[in-house]
Amino acid sequence: MNVQEYTFPITKLIVGSQSMIKLPMILKQFGFKKIFIVADKALLKIGIVEEIKNLLNEFDISIYAEIENDPTINVVEKGLCQIKEHQ
Repeated sequence: MNVQEYTFPITKLIVGSQSMIKLPMILKQFGFKKIFIVADKALLKIGIVEEIKNLLNEFDISIYAEIENDPTINVVEKGLCQIKEHQ
């Protein structure tokens, strides 16, 4: 099995009812151009993912909405493949 390690040194937590509005500005500050959204089917179904996608319409967006409680290795590997495809 191939082992890969990812380190994410930048962590920022913003909370509140209108916190999503700040998301495009924050992503621009960090210089991001591509966004990979990971969600479950429930968030997709109730429109949260679409709302975020619309908010981030100036970015190159890819969505992986097959996450489930206690995801299997197969689900995680499938998501990783999509991340790699999206670069």
